[in-house]
Amino acid sequence: KSKAHMLNSFISDEIAKKLAGIPENTIRKAKLMRKEIDSLQYDIKHTDLHEINNNYTINRILTKVKEYDRFKEELGRNYPEYLKYQKNENGLSVCKIQERMGFDQAMLEYHYTHNAFYIFYIDKTTFELIIAPLERSFPDRVLAYRKAMAEMQYGDFSKNTFVDFCRQSHSLYELMIKPVEHFIKDKRLVIIPDGELILIPFESLIKHRIDSSDLIVSYGELDYLIKSNAISYLYSSNQLLNSTQITKNKINYAGFAPDYYTTGIPAKQQDSIGTSFQALPGAVDEVQAIRKYFRGRSYIGREASKERFFKESAKNEIVHLAMHTFLNDEEPMNSQLIFTGGNNPEKQLHAYEVYAQKLAASLIVLSACNTGTGEIVRGEGVFNIARAFIQAGVKDIILTQWSVADHSSALLMNRFYYYLSEGLEVDMALQHAKIDFLTSGDPVKAHPFYWAGYVTIGNPVSFTSGSRKWFIILLSGLVVVIFGLFWIKQRLF
Repeated sequence: KSKAHMLNSFISDEIAKKLAGIPENTIRKAKLMRKEIDSLQYDIKHTDLHEINNNYTINRILTKVKEYDRFKEELGRNYPEYLKYQKNENGLSVCKIQERMGFDQAMLEYHYTHNAFYIFYIDKTTFELIIAPLERSFPDRVLAYRKAMAEMQYGDFSKNTFVDFCRQSHSLYELMIKPVEHFIKDKRLVIIPDGELILIPFESLIKHRIDSSDLIVSYGELDYLIKSNAISYLYSSNQLLNSTQITKNKINYAGFAPDYYTTGIPAKQQDSIGTSFQALPGAVDEVQAIRKYFRGRSYIGREASKERFFKESAKNEIVHLAMHTFLNDEEPMNSQLIFTGGNNPEKQLHAYEVYAQKLAASLIVLSACNTGTGEIVRGEGVFNIARAFIQAGVKDIILTQWSVADHSSALLMNRFYYYLSEGLEVDMALQHAKIDFLTSGDPVKAHPFYWAGYVTIGNPVSFTSGSRKWFIILLSGLVVVIFGLFWIKQRLF
């Protein structure tokens, strides 16, 4: 649980006990039980691995948690008012998480301290905790790996660069995926990262060590995790809901692509943003190409305004934003999506404005640079523009981990929307699009810089046409009727 969530839960629970008239000695007993659990958790986090029997301590924690849960159930039976006053702030238990998961899903939640690495693995029937020792240099290794992808030098396809990337990628795979490799075969992975892990796409991790003695530089042929597993991310397990299927005769779509050469946005916005914005010709192609898969409209140039975005996001299931962003590292809630509007800050969409909305869109694609980066708060995740959309009620978001390439983004998004229109859920549609991108035959674009930066955060959403659904039902009924007539004919004659 995040620190803020735990504090809110504790306060509401204490208020509920008092309002329900629970005796003071019973309240003290509850506090002592919680204190014992907290003490054991503190030992796990702050004691060196070789000085503590972790498995023994973990089992003690689990035992005490179960005792505390039974104690609270008894309070509910003896003091019905307790349940009435208690807010539902206790997070999802493992059982609740498993209830909400599909049989083809697996959740991996990560946590690390200065000397230990924890992997919580959960699927429909299994719960495992894996603990491994960790070097203090781990956060630096993660950031170095991100840099190898996000800051790739175009044309640098030397053997040394390739080998360094492969070693970094595989070493992280060994730590983060290898311990659960036997569990995740053919599973759709839901990953909850910790700390700097939110900055790297797990789909770029490679499974096998590369032997540099007999080496051909080929990024496209590496055994990336994305080739075997669809991957989505959550900031917290409390976000996990059941998959959503949206079935309508027509799925509505709205795309936005400002033209920074013709919309009046100057090359240098000194008085508001202080950075330059180049034209994005691929963004226009991107939003226009998507219209062949879903019914909707593309807003280009002067039409791509913040006001238009709020109108369209209130009535369209899919909203696609292909544009520039401005990141404010000191104040993440002042980060902006750059719509049409010149250097007027009131015409740009700030993260704090999104937080205040209740949006109807089920999927928002932030095909803009660095929409997934922001301020990292341990225990809380990352605060960025994408998180603002989740808070505003959007079920699924595709965002970017770094400054994406304009033309390759258009190609990747085109394939993504094709698979989405075929009824695949967002994580699987993005997986198929990336595999298509890798196998396109372009050795330059096979580098993770061009495809791995796009990730999906939230709950799986799929879109199916109502007319197609009824066609499938009618076709299936026709097959059943034909089979029945054939079976009757065989029996009678």
